Amino acid sequence: MNINHLLRIACALFCATTVSTIFSAEQESSKARLYTSLVAQEASKNVARNKCNALLQSLTLREKIGQLFVAPAASCFDQPEEALATSMRKSPYKMDPDYVKMLISKYHVGGLIFLYKSTPDLQIDATNEYQKLSKTPLLITQDCEWGLSMRLYNTIRFPRNMTLGAIPDQGLIYEMGNEVGRQCKAIGVHMNFAPVVDVNNNHDNPVIHDRSFGQDPHAVAQCGLLMMRGLRDGGVTPCVKHFIGHGDTKPGKSGSKDSHVDLPVVDYKRDRLNKVEIFPFKVLIDNDVPAVMSAHLAVPAFEKDENRASSLSYSIITDLLEKELGFDGLKVTDGLGMEALTKHYAPGQIELEAFLAGNDILLCPVNVPVAVELIEQAIKEGKVTMQELDRRVMKILAVKSEAGVFDFKPIDKEKALAQLMTEHAQELKAKLYQQAITVINKKAFTPIADAKTTAVVQIGGKQESDFKQQITKTLPCTYYCQSAKGDEQESDALLAKLEGITTVIVPIFEMNKFAKQEYGLSDATLKLLAQLRALGKKTIIVPFGTPYSASYFVDATSIVVAYEDDVEAQKAAADVVVGKRIARGVLPVSIT
Repeated sequence: MNINHLLRIACALFCATTVSTIFSAEQESSKARLYTSLVAQEASKNVARNKCNALLQSLTLREKIGQLFVAPAASCFDQPEEALATSMRKSPYKMDPDYVKMLISKYHVGGLIFLYKSTPDLQIDATNEYQKLSKTPLLITQDCEWGLSMRLYNTIRFPRNMTLGAIPDQGLIYEMGNEVGRQCKAIGVHMNFAPVVDVNNNHDNPVIHDRSFGQDPHAVAQCGLLMMRGLRDGGVTPCVKHFIGHGDTKPGKSGSKDSHVDLPVVDYKRDRLNKVEIFPFKVLIDNDVPAVMSAHLAVPAFEKDENRASSLSYSIITDLLEKELGFDGLKVTDGLGMEALTKHYAPGQIELEAFLAGNDILLCPVNVPVAVELIEQAIKEGKVTMQELDRRVMKILAVKSEAGVFDFKPIDKEKALAQLMTEHAQELKAKLYQQAITVINKKAFTPIADAKTTAVVQIGGKQESDFKQQITKTLPCTYYCQSAKGDEQESDALLAKLEGITTVIVPIFEMNKFAKQEYGLSDATLKLLAQLRALGKKTIIVPFGTPYSASYFVDATSIVVAYEDDVEAQKAAADVVVGKRIARGVLPVSIT
């Protein structure tokens, strides 16, 4: 939209009236302000475009190619070797500071993604140091799906998406996105690889699971849209993932559904894919999402080469995502060191294939030096034109400009840290968990008030759990704890102590999301629950884990689904059990 077009719009606003309509001075003034604002916004965009174009023209071929790469980095190398995560030591990526500095100074990488657990202060120090070295300011990115806590200690851990999917007041999802965006911006992160809009309609798929908002594509799209807008308004660029959709994958050749270790298959026809997997992405694309991350999946409906992942497929990245769905933002790969790719292509060749497929940002390259050589050769051979390279780099620079990358100033660490653990953020987190608590069998549920005939049997977790502390404030009942892997002898001894007890509340901890492992429920636990029901006791099960586990408790009097074992989830669930709070959550997935 140019200035002339804006003028025409403004003229239409002033002139499209009937003769009999008389506008008040206030209305006329409002229109004038709108016109002035639109002109100012367009003028600002023109200035930004001109700056980006001037920068583009100043870059060498190697510097332009470098902008395509967002290299992996870590800020936790100051920790003792034994403190580094095992997964980090086994990582396919080289991330020591000297190597990252070399990538910045010699290969002019366009950005960094901070991986692995660290602390905000260490990451701020690393960001300041790396930005100081870069000729063109770096795009700093990170996976912060449930806030900074996904990658950084000593930060607020907000609920995961499946918990959010249960919340009826979805405006809170926008608020969370806004707060996460604000915190990202405070520590120098420009792009958050979120929201996840994979539709999790396969309870046996642990890859996405609680990272999904649920199983309904429309609900997932709505939640994703609110999160996207919140993040953007909070000051960080959102990148929706994992296109085409990783929520219902079938095993690859090695038997895994996880693209970190294999190339999983999404084996559905186009009509189904459009209605389910692709639908949330299309909604966000139509609402101007600035970036989309592609997954490493085999999708036979769109790509016939069984070893070519969707992220490396021209027919998926260019023909489908860009041309058919009309996405003109940044196309970002998932991590290029994942085994879904490395089992089929060599480092360097992976990055070239991703570039030829139409991706703009090559995330987590394994071998930047080789990849740069191969991409430069491909351009010189005419496989990709200079005009196309410039188009993609211009898109990257434009996103950098909008995210404030070019206005970088060293981050004031003390000021940034003071913006993270705020009272508002902690209150918001508590409200999210409170709204999510879901009661199954609501008709049979009544709050528990009689402490004399009630006992709590806690399975797993800390003996002095937050659930215990919260519930016993209101209901000073007898409280027992049993190991999550308790044996029958322990259960028999416990049952003997429950004589005369008519109501048993069973909070369950130490759960997991693997259906094939009964979600972490031991045989002894399942037998104990069956025995409680057989004795005719009223049982209220409170799983602090996946809602899919409720399929094991269908005979219970009621199930109070808490989704996670966070302290706020424990407090909220306890308050629901004793009637201090009404459960408002709605299951985002089916449990049968």
